[in-house]
Amino acid sequence: QHSVAAACKHLIAMADGGTQCSRVRVFTRVRPAKPEEKPCVQPSEASNSVRVLTEIQAPVTEIDQSRTTVEAQDFAFDGVFSGSASHEDVFAAVGQPVLLECLAGFNGTILAYGQTGSGKTHSLLESGEVGVLPRLACEIFARITQDTDSDYIVEAAAMQVYNEQVDDLLHSSHNTGGGRNLPLLFSGEVTELTWVQCKQSRKLLSTFAKARKNIIYAETKMNKASSRSHAIFQIRIIKHVQPGKGQSTCSRLNVVDLAGSERIKKSGAQGVQFKEAININNSLLTLGNVVSALASKKSFVPYRDSKLTHILSSSLGLNCKTTLLVCVSPAEDHVHETLCSLKFASRAMDIEINAQVNHIPDSEATEPGASGSVPEYPDEEETQAVQATQAMADALERAEQSEARAILAEQAVSEWKSRAESAELAAREDTIAQLTKELDLRNVVIKDLRTEMASLRAGLQGREADVTRRLADAEKSGQEARDAAAEAARLSAESQQASIDAAAERDRATREAERLAEE
Repeated sequence: QHSVAAACKHLIAMADGGTQCSRVRVFTRVRPAKPEEKPCVQPSEASNSVRVLTEIQAPVTEIDQSRTTVEAQDFAFDGVFSGSASHEDVFAAVGQPVLLECLAGFNGTILAYGQTGSGKTHSLLESGEVGVLPRLACEIFARITQDTDSDYIVEAAAMQVYNEQVDDLLHSSHNTGGGRNLPLLFSGEVTELTWVQCKQSRKLLSTFAKARKNIIYAETKMNKASSRSHAIFQIRIIKHVQPGKGQSTCSRLNVVDLAGSERIKKSGAQGVQFKEAININNSLLTLGNVVSALASKKSFVPYRDSKLTHILSSSLGLNCKTTLLVCVSPAEDHVHETLCSLKFASRAMDIEINAQVNHIPDSEATEPGASGSVPEYPDEEETQAVQATQAMADALERAEQSEARAILAEQAVSEWKSRAESAELAAREDTIAQLTKELDLRNVVIKDLRTEMASLRAGLQGREADVTRRLADAEKSGQEARDAAAEAARLSAESQQASIDAAAERDRATREAERLAEE
């Protein structure tokens, strides 16, 4: 389903005692999206790739043009798990191949990396659905019982890096302050760590369950059970081969649940959690610098800039088969963190490793059940000699680191100047884009106002013509009224004159009649 068969076949292929030169194997797991989240990550299990979609603000030249464009970024890995992938799928591709190599004598490391809440602890340590570590604990003894030619000693240890100090999670007095702030050797080894011998998978599971109870968790806005430390679980496998059937080996398997990177603004960390977040982010920044230096094959690698990278120095680029599981969120709100995690994973794929089988003389391989210890515990004289050698090496390395840091500081200043100039340019571009947007909006308003004014002007012109027409009609009606009045006055005058003439004619006729009568 996940192109796992080919990956497993490649990883399970082991050397017959020599040295293998390969690279860090990288897998990506995309957790399922929550109902309220808008996904922007598209995992492809068939092609072992991940596509991330991001929205980019585009300059607007036309009013009806879209204001955003979608940009796709693609990443390819050794394997990809979508939200529907099971823990069994993850273990088959990530956990089992490393375990088989450890049983063959190679050192192995499985690291889980990603932002807080992306599913790292769920993938590695989950006991309900059985994550990678519980499956490893069961698989070890299942494989051991099948090997009738060898006897095994399996030991377990666990530690956490909390606020730049190393704590023993299995110390008998852990709850009262025991096993805190343990020292590191030059090699990154923690010599005072508690090792517990386990003869059954049940004992190994209970040992790690006890260690998990001592890991520091806290609730944040982004995760109800956010790891506040980097947890490192170690399994030491001592294989005593019967005479004539091969060579004995001693290997170590590390399972590392890295605390998630977080933005203070998003997680809402305050007080103690704020300090924890600062230390987590600083150690992860150093891990990123180490990975970049190894991927670029630089001569100086800043392993000792943090306790985490100092402890993991043997797992990165040295004698160890290393597999990285990068967990990411599909949510659009976390696209920046997702891109950072995937870019980190891409750089890690360029890290070359030189792993070799860790043979030990049969006389030094402790028999199962014996009270003796593995040669990793030196006697007092050897310890003093090692410490003296380490002191000299430390002094030389500090001098080299000081010189290297000065160079890095100059590079950092130059880089920050370039970033500042880029940020200033980006800010100016954003300002120009904003002003252009505002200008376009104003042009729209002006255009609408001009249209409205033209409409009003046309209406006014129509009304003016109507009023003129009505005034002309009124004036014409007034003239006709005046002419009618004059005619009426003339007719009235004529009527009055006629009346006068008629009266005069009557008088004359009367007088004429009287005269005739007298005659």
